[in-house]
Amino acid sequence: MKRLLVLLFGCTSSPAVLDNTVVPPSTFVHEDAALLAWTDDHAVVMQVNGTIERQLFSSGVGHIEDISADGTLFILADSNLAMYAYRIGDAQPTFLAAGEIGAAALSPDAHTVAFAMFDPELSHSDDHITLLDLATRATRVLPAGQHGNEGFVIHLDWISADEIRIESFKTSAGIDVATGARHPAPPSPGLRWYQRRGSRLSSPDGTSCRGMTLVVDRDAGIFLARGGGRVEPFIRTHGRKRGFLGDSAATIGEALFTPTCDAVVFTFHRTTYVADVATGLVGPLPASLGDIIWLRR
Repeated sequence: MKRLLVLLFGCTSSPAVLDNTVVPPSTFVHEDAALLAWTDDHAVVMQVNGTIERQLFSSGVGHIEDISADGTLFILADSNLAMYAYRIGDAQPTFLAAGEIGAAALSPDAHTVAFAMFDPELSHSDDHITLLDLATRATRVLPAGQHGNEGFVIHLDWISADEIRIESFKTSAGIDVATGARHPAPPSPGLRWYQRRGSRLSSPDGTSCRGMTLVVDRDAGIFLARGGGRVEPFIRTHGRKRGFLGDSAATIGEALFTPTCDAVVFTFHRTTYVADVATGLVGPLPASLGDIIWLRR
């Protein structure tokens, strides 16, 4: 019994402590940048200094499929994978289509949504694409090329106004929007919509900027790698101790530079912070983030 108690108490976990000086973010953040963030029940537009600009849609329809290039039109899905459109300024999202949406993307002019359906019975799936005109609600179907498991679309994107790129479990193809004709095509870059359109960061994933690269150690903190092989401590923590009962949660989550590269937004124990690159000052933000999503200004 003593051995068991020693084992249990010797393997308890403890959270990390943030060593950086914590101050209100408004005291050091001066850039005009905004994030898509979440309160308990709504998506919001939040300035990187912590100011909530406006409330958007309910978190119940909060799965974002795509966003227009100007950041004003969202294509959303709810928990049943029904599809909605939300334009900033609207009171509520507008219902677009029932069923289970597997993938959806806006055309470059944001006038049309292309979407594929998800069938839980994968053997019944195919990769036909439906085009929905947002103004008239008219639809047009681009015929399927693959069926069964090979037809389950996992990624869809508009390469141009004339071509849609799709990826399924085993194939990828380009589809002519006018004719529905297909041709073999390499997989798309795989960037999420906010990396393709919403982000103004200097690298696709937002971790490199002005000769600096973020290096995240999920327990020890965040480091800045600079030219010449220099690696400097940036976000410092101490005291993290992991137990053995499924204690695998990261202390430090995602970390990305702000658009000007003057600050870094990161998650620490499920709280979102912004940190000043020059001074290391850190400030908590009032709304939580899933993915760190920058909105165009």
